[in-house]
Amino acid sequence: RLSGAMAVAASIAALAKAWDASKCASVLRAAADSPPDGGAPPLKAALHALCAAVVNSAELDASEVVALLSDHSKIPDPLRPRLASDLCDIFWFAGLQIDAETRAAHDAPTRDGGAKARLLALIGALLGAGVVAVDQLKARLDPEMLQELSLIKDQADFHKAQVRMNTRALYTQQKYNLLREESEGYSKLITELAELPPAPAWAAPPSGMPVGLSTSTRARASAEEVVANVRSLIGYFELDPNRVLDLVLEALEAVPARVGHTSLVRLFNPRYLPHVLGFKFQFYKTEPMPASLYNLAALLLRQRSVSLEALLPHLSPSLDEMAASHAAQVSKALDAAKKIGVISLGAAPPLDDPHEPNTGGGADEADEAMPAAELQPIGLLRALLANGDWVTAQELIGLMEGVEAASFPPVAEALGQLTEWVIAKAYRAVSPAALLFPAARAGPPASTPPAASSAAGPLPLSQPSSPAEALRCALPMLQQLGLHLHSRPLLYAQVCRLCAAALADETRPAPPADGGAPVSSVSSLVEGVAASCLLPALVVSRANPGRVHELWKVLEQLPYTVRYRLYGLIHARLEDSSHPMLASARASTAEETKRMMRRLSKDNVKQYGRYLGKITHCNPSVVFDTILGQIQAYDNLIVPVVDMMRYLTAMSFDMLTYMLLSHLSSPSKSRLKDDGLNVSLWMQSLSSFCGNLYKKYPNIELVGLLQYITNALKSGQGLQLLVLRDLVTKMAGIDMLEDLSAEQLQAQAGGETLRSCVTDLLGIAKNTKRSSMRLKDALQKHGLVAPLFLLIAQQRSASVFLTDTPHLKMLGELHDRCQETLEQLQTFVASTFTPSEYASLLPPVGDLVASYGVDPEVAFFIARPVLVFLEQKIVRKHSTPEAGAQPGAPAAVVDAAGAMEASQLIRRVLPEASWDVISPALYGTFWRLSLYDILVPVERYADEMRRLRRQIDEIERYVTPIGSMMGAAMDVDPRAAAAKRKREKERLQTNIERLKVEQKAQEERHATAMAGLKASCASWFAEQGNRSAEPINLFLQHCIFPRCVFSPADAVFCAEFVRMTHSQGTPYFSTLQYYDKLLRDTSVHIFSCTERQAANFGRFLNESIKLLIHWKSSEVVYRAECIRLPGFSVSFTKADAKKASYEDYIKVVFKWFCKILKSLVNCLESKEYMEVRNALHVLTRIIDVFPGMRKLCEHLERKVDALRSEERKDLQIQASQYYTMLQKIKPKLLTQEQFCCGFTMKQADRPAEAKAAKPTANAPAAEEVVKEEPKAAQTPPRAADEAASPASSKPTAPSPLNPAAPPFVPAPGAAAPARPAKRERDEPAADPATNGGGTTESKRPRKEDADAPPPPPARVERRGGEGGGGHSGGGGGRGGDGRTDSAGRDQARDQGRDQARDQA
Repeated sequence: RLSGAMAVAASIAALAKAWDASKCASVLRAAADSPPDGGAPPLKAALHALCAAVVNSAELDASEVVALLSDHSKIPDPLRPRLASDLCDIFWFAGLQIDAETRAAHDAPTRDGGAKARLLALIGALLGAGVVAVDQLKARLDPEMLQELSLIKDQADFHKAQVRMNTRALYTQQKYNLLREESEGYSKLITELAELPPAPAWAAPPSGMPVGLSTSTRARASAEEVVANVRSLIGYFELDPNRVLDLVLEALEAVPARVGHTSLVRLFNPRYLPHVLGFKFQFYKTEPMPASLYNLAALLLRQRSVSLEALLPHLSPSLDEMAASHAAQVSKALDAAKKIGVISLGAAPPLDDPHEPNTGGGADEADEAMPAAELQPIGLLRALLANGDWVTAQELIGLMEGVEAASFPPVAEALGQLTEWVIAKAYRAVSPAALLFPAARAGPPASTPPAASSAAGPLPLSQPSSPAEALRCALPMLQQLGLHLHSRPLLYAQVCRLCAAALADETRPAPPADGGAPVSSVSSLVEGVAASCLLPALVVSRANPGRVHELWKVLEQLPYTVRYRLYGLIHARLEDSSHPMLASARASTAEETKRMMRRLSKDNVKQYGRYLGKITHCNPSVVFDTILGQIQAYDNLIVPVVDMMRYLTAMSFDMLTYMLLSHLSSPSKSRLKDDGLNVSLWMQSLSSFCGNLYKKYPNIELVGLLQYITNALKSGQGLQLLVLRDLVTKMAGIDMLEDLSAEQLQAQAGGETLRSCVTDLLGIAKNTKRSSMRLKDALQKHGLVAPLFLLIAQQRSASVFLTDTPHLKMLGELHDRCQETLEQLQTFVASTFTPSEYASLLPPVGDLVASYGVDPEVAFFIARPVLVFLEQKIVRKHSTPEAGAQPGAPAAVVDAAGAMEASQLIRRVLPEASWDVISPALYGTFWRLSLYDILVPVERYADEMRRLRRQIDEIERYVTPIGSMMGAAMDVDPRAAAAKRKREKERLQTNIERLKVEQKAQEERHATAMAGLKASCASWFAEQGNRSAEPINLFLQHCIFPRCVFSPADAVFCAEFVRMTHSQGTPYFSTLQYYDKLLRDTSVHIFSCTERQAANFGRFLNESIKLLIHWKSSEVVYRAECIRLPGFSVSFTKADAKKASYEDYIKVVFKWFCKILKSLVNCLESKEYMEVRNALHVLTRIIDVFPGMRKLCEHLERKVDALRSEERKDLQIQASQYYTMLQKIKPKLLTQEQFCCGFTMKQADRPAEAKAAKPTANAPAAEEVVKEEPKAAQTPPRAADEAASPASSKPTAPSPLNPAAPPFVPAPGAAAPARPAKRERDEPAADPATNGGGTTESKRPRKEDADAPPPPPARVERRGGEGGGGHSGGGGGRGGDGRTDSAGRDQARDQGRDQARDQA
């Protein structure tokens, strides 16, 4: 059995070469029975091969083929009709092939010319044998071949006859029963169609589309009878099916409810239905389209009777034309939006030609813009949405590429109606009516859209009852609606309320199985709704406060990160200006904002504040973007802009915070000026604006800004600390003053009230209680206290390595800014958080240093309030009646120190080897205590209370001026002024009471701390470790140097702590060795400091040198406070070791002064900018105690005078300032003889550094510095004491570091001056009870000591040695020869007046 046409043809070709008629007949019969395999039929292939053997190759004679095909025994009769038809096709094809090859060959034919003759001969033979018929040949063959076969006479006449016959058969209408000609059939058809009832499952669409009235007169309940009658009428009257289909569509269009009878439409060919329907659309191309036709097409599309692809080609305009037209309209609208606010004088017509027509684009746009009524695809889309066919509508929207369907009002209206129907059931439960009337929650039963009809087939549209599901179903429609939701404010409010209800009903999702973070599907759903339609619709809508509040109810439930992401998306769309409505809204809002800002002043803040609140209802991001841009350029707008924001909504404030972060994080602007040293003005303006804004409106959420600062610090952006500093300054009223006065520095030792009264000069702490609590809540709620502390501390240490700048000054300023912000934040946290809350926020100190890489001084500074709280807690625990100890007992304090050492992991702070030399008790005590613990500023408390009482007296003595009720004073309400004075008086009285309570509490704390120090100081220094200088070195390295430069209060603390350590007689602590190592070379420390640290180091040196001068003031003071204590022992190996004499102490102090001078001169001569500047900072702070001698002053004067001509202006100004200070104190400086109290500085007593120094052109040799005064100017100490008159040389008590300490009162008989080293055994020893155990004297004697005998006159005054330390009478440097000129008298008079004033 053969298979395939190719195999059959090959068999025939083989048989033709060796002819066998029987086998060939078998092949033909088999080919006839074989089914086609996708190619040519096998029988036709066999006949083609047989004919080709006769015609092409002449391998077979035609007679053989004729004999075979005419033999009825070989070819059965049933096969013959098929055989004749296939032969005619083969003859036609062979003729075409021969003609084509003949035309292609031209002069070189590829075959012999007999092929055509053999073909004609074969056809004639078969025609004569009756195998093929003449009619078949005439129907298949070409006229030319028919003429060659003599079947026709003329091929032209035959062609004409054929055309006439085809026209008569195909194009002549045989049926003449048109509507006007055969009315019976069509009248019966129309009658039957009128009886067609509506579909039983039909319901009204959600849009309220009319369904039509029933036209039945016989009230038929079933449509099957009507469908059967219609079929019968078509057959009986031979009605045209297409015309009947047209009438059926007319009937369905009249009553849309009949479309549900799909059996009627299925009577007709479905391929013709879209064409007939499309013909109706084409008919209305130039006429208004009836809505019923759109409705009919939508219904047919919904029930899938018509496909959208088949119907779209009949609609006009085409989708491509509509897209091009829409793009042109968008482009023109964008161009118009760009012209908003642009003044173009050339756009107006000339004034001399008023009749020239307006050339604006408004009329052209109106003419070119095609109305939605003429856009058939838009009408169809609107009908689909009106009938609830969302699936087909989505498909059509997808085909309309480049066209925003919702921009056409009919589509937007239909989308809104469909969305309202979807969310109706869920909204009914959350509507205000349901909240007021719970019975209304059930409501009427929801209507079912036509999409749910059983006849039409189900579509994915339903009415969920839960808000989240309703939003999920309505989200695709809301996304298509987009910003055009603004045209339906009721729907906008409903969507907002559904979103708020969905977020409120949201429960915490279960964690996923893979352990990842749970994702809130409801939050993401609401975020999608807000991003796609709620925020864009708000931007393009008119000012509507209700709409803003409804949206804020949704947004306030979202995390601030989600809100800011939404704000960023809508602001990016506004900046992109890709949508004409958004571009127009942005341009018009920006223009209104600029117009408002141009007219803003402090007098119309209230008026424009209301206007600002109005324009921020709809487009706040553009308004704030414009305002912040102007604030960065004009910082004087900050205060009026902040005042005018009182009418903003909560959402506007939230958007303002986002815009602030956007501007602060802008990568396009440099945060430094072009010099690379100073912060840019825009950054300073924004930082100041943040502080003022959040102070005045503390209800604004702070977490976004605080988290931004935290993230910026993580990435190494230390300049963002400027924002945090301004926040704390404004909101909490805490400001770190750069340069403290003496009174302010003394007040740092007091409590919070005293510090606030003294340092708050500008009143920034007023009205900050509410804002400070808001800042505290934001930090505590989001856990940002510890991260901010750690990041600021790490930034402080790493700023040198992270900042890419060649300027050391910039690095120092960054370090100082971190330090200042750290102090400010710690002050705020310590004052607002309770101690227990503070303690719960921080890890132990050891972990801060070892695990987080925080410097020890910073770690202890942060944790100091926690350490004090823990100490008091442990002391109270040990002081319970069961423990049997009194509160504040030394043993309890020592136990508390030991417990804190273990709990705070103090041993992890330093290397383990350090603890073999320095005691953990000393280290912990030093870093735990503060200036508040060891120094009570009694004078400052008294002065401040006196100042407050004076203010109260001024208020009580206030009398209303005469005529105050006239003129401009009429604007002041007398009652309001009186109430204000009353409140101010109450505030002052409250501060006085607080100061009293605070002072009492501090005195108790001071007593406890002193008792603890006295009890624990014995274990601070080990005996075996103090035979070398290693303990002092470590004490300086790990305690003094890190803390003395940390803050002004810490600088004073370090000096006071050393004084306490010395005065308490701490075993194995060498005071002389400490000061020698401290003052040996200060240039190294000065150069390694920043400007702020240099100032603090200067304060520390000032207090330290002041104590040295106090001890040097007289031998009596030295014997009372120094020689009795172990700190001045020459060696610790013996219990009764020799102590340094008074003469030795004078010499070593002189040596220290020379070393300080040398170090400072080296710094002033340095080529390093920061070293010179730091040296000037130090010199400015120690002006009261150094240089002290005229010779030292002259050397400093020459060096500083050279710096006054420095090219760098800041150094020049600073040097000039210090030079002026030197000139002011120069007349009061001592000579070398006076400074050394009459002791002669021999060559062997000069410091080794002075001996080794080489004189230069600018710097004097050390020998010149220590050169003795001329003999005539020298006065022996005793002679100078006797020459000084009692009135002019009356001494004043030097000011110690602790004003609370009792003044030193010498024993009776000690008032007379004594000669050094000769009257020691004659002088009585100081009374420990009177001297308070070696404590220093007070600057002002207390009342109970007023009758005590005055101290000895031979002492140096606190103010740089005023009066010459006992030589201030008529002597000075020239009093030795008894001559006194007018200058000496004036000097003595001034000194006496100063001393009397200080005494008072």
